[in-house]
Amino acid sequence: MDLKPLSAFNLIVKYADDTYLLVPQHSSVTLETEFSHILDRSSNNKLKLNTLKTKEIVFHSLRISKTLLPPLFPGIERVDSFKILGVMFAK
Repeated sequence: MDLKPLSAFNLIVKYADDTYLLVPQHSSVTLETEFSHILDRSSNNKLKLNTLKTKEIVFHSLRISKTLLPPLFPGIERVDSFKILGVMFAK
């Protein structure tokens, strides 16, 4: 599947059957729009995204209050850390 982000600011990284979407704060396309694009492309290619394994992590400055974080993404768990290819990422 030829999956590319809608915005040049966003990044999609694929490895085997895992896909990672990176969306910076000042992207021209929102996380919701990019995620919807991934869902559409998957569906069009007869692939099913496992939303139970889909997680969101928000990296931010410690000076930013939790009330200023983006709203929770419906149906997606927000986590404080996750592992990619054996490397642990934590906010």
